[in-house]
Amino acid sequence: MNSIVEFFPEDDRHRCGYCKSEDGSVTNGMWAHSLSVRNYQDLLDRGWRRSGKYCYKPIMRNTCCPLYTIKCDAVNFNLTKSQKKILRRVTKFLREGTAPTSECGDRDSSSGYLSERKMLKRASGKCSSNVRGVNSYRDDTISDLTSTVTTSGDAFTSRTHHSSGVVTESKAEISDKSEKTVTVDSKTRSGLGRDPSKPQCRKAKLVRQEKKMKKLEDQGDSVLSVLTSTTNSSDSQGKTLEDFIMESAEGDLKNTLILRLVPAESTPDMLNKSWQLYVKYQMAVHKEKEDECSFSSFKQFLVDSPLQSYRDGTTPSCGFGSFHHQYWLNGVLIAVGVIDILPECVSSVYFFYDPAYSYLSLGTYGALREIELVRALSKQCSAVSNYYMGYYIDTCPKMRYKGRFRPSYLLCPEEYTWHPLEECLEKIKKEKYSRFNNLDPEGIPGNVNAEKVVILWRRQVMEYKQYDHRTRPSLQEKNDIQKYANLIGEDCCKRILLYKHT
Repeated sequence: MNSIVEFFPEDDRHRCGYCKSEDGSVTNGMWAHSLSVRNYQDLLDRGWRRSGKYCYKPIMRNTCCPLYTIKCDAVNFNLTKSQKKILRRVTKFLREGTAPTSECGDRDSSSGYLSERKMLKRASGKCSSNVRGVNSYRDDTISDLTSTVTTSGDAFTSRTHHSSGVVTESKAEISDKSEKTVTVDSKTRSGLGRDPSKPQCRKAKLVRQEKKMKKLEDQGDSVLSVLTSTTNSSDSQGKTLEDFIMESAEGDLKNTLILRLVPAESTPDMLNKSWQLYVKYQMAVHKEKEDECSFSSFKQFLVDSPLQSYRDGTTPSCGFGSFHHQYWLNGVLIAVGVIDILPECVSSVYFFYDPAYSYLSLGTYGALREIELVRALSKQCSAVSNYYMGYYIDTCPKMRYKGRFRPSYLLCPEEYTWHPLEECLEKIKKEKYSRFNNLDPEGIPGNVNAEKVVILWRRQVMEYKQYDHRTRPSLQEKNDIQKYANLIGEDCCKRILLYKHT
């Protein structure tokens, strides 16, 4: 399936969800009718982000609160004392069944939420008259020019390599719009360092862990968890994230926490459960009225996705696409992390939970479990190694929690290169908008060649030159296409179809 977007050339001014300026937030945007996971990965690495099917990118020099894309190197993640405290708190709750007497600080996923949802609603209105026409296009009805014009192709090209030694395999059976879950087990493939005819020597602790997970599976639960048969750390190096999490699944438990990974577009019954939890969260955290949390707005914001699910032998067993990472406590849904699993990362979209369990600091705990997920997926597909946390806003105290997930990196808004958070903070604390690449401090990126843009017009795919010859676009339209090219970059220009309806 082709990647198709509809670009909105005018700058979008709206109320800032961080500093509360009435019209200080300025973004560019486009409606993504469909996107390959490769293309969306590349857009993320140019500062874009999605809300439902609407993709937006802040105009960094003009917006009131510059939004820097932030990612955490999950494979080399280091726990802080406060994060360990939260993990122990959850473990104690699961073992003893009693609520803590005090609360830890927690991540706040609510800042900026309302402005995001308003942007999505406005964007939906802009393209609503054209959605039906674009979505009715099937690949076989679009001109065969696609194969000759888009020389780079739109399918995911694997850039991953399976690591040697322990290989994590998954029993995944995910199909579109089905309520399927993913179980991640660990096995060691025969021939990788030991005699396959002899039993593998394992620690008793690991045997107990596997028996525990097998027992849960026999009870009918599919458990998303990381069960590594070896670890990279020794006792002298301290506990890993996986060590802390496995402790919460051992021994006699008063409460049982099960994590499930399901496609975002799931069964009606499952979506209804998630929506009811969402309403509870929105009313408590955002102080919204019940009629403001309609099922349609929930679906548009957290279920609808332009990403095309993709799975083959080069991907993790769950495949790539949009998912809901569910948290089930004693059979009751208490939290959902909305995530995108992409060729090089897991990208956090939103997280909501039952406010009755706020004492568990579920926001931070959810981020830690999503980092755990990245680490598990990286054992199947080594390129999936980063955890994208959206935007870092240093001027908003509630958003600084993202900087506590280390090591983290910020994206240079001009050169689109990654730089250690610590180095970036020195700059943005002096000047809220900063360029991080110092190789050419005065350099300004030049225009992307607009002739690389591929256009979908009247069910035909054509190069920009052909579109220019056939339609004689105005100077304003030419400038808009140039702006679009600069924003998405040359690679995406050649792979994404720009929909023109005039």
